[in-house]
Amino acid sequence: MRTVTEEEGTKMRVEFFSADCRLCDQTLSLLSEHLPGVNIEVHRASECVDGSCCALAARYGVRAVPSLVVNGRVVLVGVPDEYTLKALVTTWSQPLS
Repeated sequence: MRTVTEEEGTKMRVEFFSADCRLCDQTLSLLSEHLPGVNIEVHRASECVDGSCCALAARYGVRAVPSLVVNGRVVLVGVPDEYTLKALVTTWSQPLS
């Protein structure tokens, strides 16, 4: 499990669910570019041979890909626009409460 450690020592689990399609790859690239300090654990459908990714996605309520999950909560579905990317950057630049 990869985590992001904030100044207060709070850890966030950041996960990305992908179907290995062009839109998923584009979204992951955008997230990596705009959130350079965030380590994202990627769950690719093509790498999930034992069904564990599907079970994890179901537990989180992931219904579509691409999806970004933070601490077990879906925070982004689909390819983000510029406004959404800026909101994510703002969120991660602020200390967690």
